[in-house]
Amino acid sequence: MIECDEIVNGILENNLTEVFNITHTDDVTNNVRARLDKLSDQDIEKAKRNMEDLLLKLYDRSSNEDFLMKENLIYYLGRSKRVNYPLLKALYYKEENQYLKLNLFFSILPSFDESVEFDFIKKLSLGSSYDILLRSWTMAFFDNAENPYEYVDNGRDDITNAIQARIKRFAILLDKNNPKYLKALAYLLIDLNVIWLFINSRDENILSSSDYEVIEELPDTYEKFSEEKTKKVLETKNKILSKRK
Repeated sequence: MIECDEIVNGILENNLTEVFNITHTDDVTNNVRARLDKLSDQDIEKAKRNMEDLLLKLYDRSSNEDFLMKENLIYYLGRSKRVNYPLLKALYYKEENQYLKLNLFFSILPSFDESVEFDFIKKLSLGSSYDILLRSWTMAFFDNAENPYEYVDNGRDDITNAIQARIKRFAILLDKNNPKYLKALAYLLIDLNVIWLFINSRDENILSSSDYEVIEELPDTYEKFSEEKTKKVLETKNKILSKRK
C-alpha cells in the first residue's frame, strides 16, 4: 500500500502519475489531506499548481486510461484550502464520465454555484442512470464497499448509515452557529434529493417519525439561496413529507 508521505512528496516533486494512478482508500485520502493542509503557504500553492497542471493535461489528451488519476486529482483539488472553482466548473461541463462528473459536482457544491447544482439535479429523474449512480455511490461511501465503482444499489441493502448522515446534516441547519452550518447548507438540496431517491427505491419506512420531524423543522427560506433554489428545496422537502404516514 502506498504511504501518505510518498503521495505528498510526489505531489510536491511533480511525480504525480505514479502516486495518483492507484485507488486511494478513505484512510489514505484523509491522511493526505491532513498533511497537505499543514504545508507552508508556498508548498500548498505549489501542490495545487502541480495537480491543476496535470489535470488539465489529462483532459487535453482525454484517455480512458486516465480515469483514476483524474478521480484522485479532482478529489484533492476539490477539498483543498484554495479550491479553483472556475476550473472545476469548466471541467464539469466538459466531463462525460458519470463518476467523474459526480466527483466534480460534489467538489463544486461548497461554492454554492446553483447552475452546476441545477444541472446535476435535473439528471436525477427516478430510475435514471444518475439516480442509480448517486444511490450506489452514497451506499458505497457510507458502508465502505470494497470497490465503489462496481457496487450497484439493489434497493434492498441497509441504508441506515447513508440516511442518518443526512438527517444529522439537516439537524445542523437548525443552528446557524454550528461550525459545520455552511457545509450542511451547501449539501441541503442534494441531500433532500438523495432521501427522495432512496424512498422511491424502497419505501417511506426508511425514515423514522423523528427523521420526518427533523425534515419538517427545516427552514423554508435561506439567505444564500436564490428564489428558484428556495422553491426547489421546499418542493423536495414537501414531497418527502407527503410520504409520511
